[in-house]
Amino acid sequence: MSRSGRIRVLGEHDLAHLPAFCGACPLGPHTHAEAESSWAAAAVARFGFCGVAVVDRDQVVGYLLVSPALNVPSTHPIAHGPRTPDSAVVMSVRVLEPYHRVGYGKHLSLIHI
Repeated sequence: MSRSGRIRVLGEHDLAHLPAFCGACPLGPHTHAEAESSWAAAAVARFGFCGVAVVDRDQVVGYLLVSPALNVPSTHPIAHGPRTPDSAVVMSVRVLEPYHRVGYGKHLSLIHI
């Protein structure tokens, strides 16, 4: 599979169009639209976006979601650990199975907030 993806920023409204969370994800096996989205609104207010997506031929094939640390939902593993007001937390990162080993995960890991 060729690497022809592009990166684009995500806003709150984009969460409903992302592939569903996997069962092993910290936020549980449901869709992003069903997830508590106050963290997404806080991320957009703080950073101007709540994540980034890799798009290949008009399809989201991977994404990385971020939140200000103090707005992480109680279901996230870091929610009960030490956090500082000036930090960001990766809420979820995923590359769809058919796009593994293409380099999209590396693209997502290079995002700077």
